[in-house]
Parts: sequence; structure tokens; C-alpha cells
Amino acid sequence: MVKYFIFAFILCLGFCGAAKLPSPTIVPTPAWKTISVMNFWATWCNACKLELKEFDKEFTGKKVNLILVNLDSDSAVGEKWLKDNYRGDYIFIADPTYKMAEEMKITSFPTTFIVDGAGQVLYTQKGFDEKSTAKLLKALNGLNW
Repeated sequence: MVKYFIFAFILCLGFCGAAKLPSPTIVPTPAWKTISVMNFWATWCNACKLELKEFDKEFTGKKVNLILVNLDSDSAVGEKWLKDNYRGDYIFIADPTYKMAEEMKITSFPTTFIVDGAGQVLYTQKGFDEKSTAKLLKALNGLNW
């Protein structure tokens, strides 16, 4: 079942020391579970679709929010692909103008973030290969999810 979700997205512009760059922050709502996996994807990206099929195997029934940010120019195409290919719960967000993708400095597809309950980005993974899901699960293992 698709859950539509409106959330606030801000870019944290403060510096925490000279060597640390600004980092994007997701503002959570009380409905969020402890950990969220946020994925930027599109139907024209074959690696993205392969990764989402892996996510379906790994995250269905787990205590993690899966936020899928679709970058297709027609969001209905992304929604249809998910309905046809994904059986788990997810939060669908359409970003046809790439505004969120630009603010998050997405340079490759897919790109996945692990975000904690306070909205801090804990982990970033760019691209997809046969080891990507294992790396993401390893990053999640020490977290309370």
C-alpha cells in the first residue's frame, strides 16, 4: 500500500568546525519509525529498479521507513511501476523537477541515504551493484531498526 507523505525538507547550512561541510537534514514527523531509508530513483534507471527489487526482499515487514523519491518527469510512471513490482510499504515522493535531488547533491542513480529518527543523514550509498544491498544492510546493522 502506498503511503503518501508530506514532509519538510531543509538544507542545513551551519558548519560544525572548519573541516566539516554542511550536511542535508531531513525533518521527521512523529509518524516516522526510528530509521528511514531514502532512495532516489527513476524508471529509466535499470540499476534503480534492480535495487528496489532487492529492497522489496529485504525491507518488507521490517521496522524501517522506506522513502522512495521518484525522479521521472511523469510521476504516474513511477507510481505504476511500484504498484506492479513492489509489495512492501513505502512512502512515495515525486521529484520531477529534481529540486530535492539537487538539494541532496545527487550525482548518480540510484542514491540511498539512511536517516535516523532525528533527521540526520547517517549513511550515503551511490549507485548499485551486486554488493550494494549487503553494504546497506551492514550499515543498518548497528542501528536500532
